[in-house]
Amino acid sequence: MDVDYLDDLGTLSVPCAPALFGAGETALHCRLWREKENQEDPEAALAFIREHFRQSYDRVLAGTFAAYRRSPLWDVWMGDGREPVRLDFAAKEELHPYIGGADIDLALCGREQPLWALTFGGPDNRLSIEHGLCAVFEGERLEALVDYTDFPSIVQWWEWYKADNILTGLQFV
Repeated sequence: MDVDYLDDLGTLSVPCAPALFGAGETALHCRLWREKENQEDPEAALAFIREHFRQSYDRVLAGTFAAYRRSPLWDVWMGDGREPVRLDFAAKEELHPYIGGADIDLALCGREQPLWALTFGGPDNRLSIEHGLCAVFEGERLEALVDYTDFPSIVQWWEWYKADNILTGLQFV
């Protein structure tokens, strides 16, 4: 699947956990990736993301928490010039301040379920994942958590990323 055409959709307001975000709603930057000739309307997929964001974000935290606990090589950049440290998180919610702000990427490529992602990159992501973190969903199912944020490449090589990702072999809720 090649999604080589980008539409910047601006921000999408989504409901979220007030305990984590400080409010019941947050606005995330949203990008639409599609094949140039695909003129499918993204509104149904965006409504789906709005409806399922809170549960999806919880799945991202659970998957990242499980992966962090399994990988002794992951650590946290404290952002103050010191060396990264290994924190002992007791609960998945404790990862929230370190995972960084998310962007939403949506692929319109004629699939039955929307293929979309929460992408965590840039300076706000303080987990020691060199290229950021991308959580890819088929509908509401978290299918892949990869240490790479180039969503069009992930979609292009989807079968490989789906089979070989951070979540492979992890048990999480």
